[in-house]
Amino acid sequence: MKIIVFADIHYFAGTCEQYKSTTKLVHHGLPVFKALIKKINEEHKPDFCVNLGDSIQDLNDKQKDLAALKEVSRLTDTIECPCYTIFGNHDLKMMDSVEEVEEILGESGTRSFDLCGWHLVFLSPEIRGELGTARGGCYKAQYIADKTLSWLSDDLN
Repeated sequence: MKIIVFADIHYFAGTCEQYKSTTKLVHHGLPVFKALIKKINEEHKPDFCVNLGDSIQDLNDKQKDLAALKEVSRLTDTIECPCYTIFGNHDLKMMDSVEEVEEILGESGTRSFDLCGWHLVFLSPEIRGELGTARGGCYKAQYIADKTLSWLSDDLN
C-alpha cells in the first residue's frame, strides 16, 4: 500500500520578503501545492493521501481564511485517489466550530474506517473559546473532548 502524507500548505521552502519568514499566506503556497498534486497524480499514484491540515494561515480575517480553505479543499478534490483530511490548528483557529470546517471540507474530523487491512483513525479537536495571550489578542485553545475519547475507546474495542 502506498500512502502520501502532506501538511502545512501555508508553509514552504524559501522566504517571502513581504513576511520576512517561511510562513506564508496560503496563496503563496498554492502553486507549490498544485505542483505536488500533479506529481501525486502523474508519478506517485498512491492508494490514498492524508492531508494533515494547516491549509490556511490565520489572517485575522475569517472571510479570507474561508476562501483559502475552500480553495485548498477544491484542489485536494483533484487528487486522483482518496484523500483524507485531518484538521490542523490553523484550519480551526479562525472558524467558529469544528462543524463549520467539516461542512467546508465535506468530511468529518473524527472518524475511522478500514482500508487495505489497516484500521485508520482520525481525531479532530474541539475549539474552546478565546483566551488571552501574553502579547494581547486572542487564542482559541484546541483539545480532544471527553466524548471523542469515549468514541475512540469504543472504536478501538
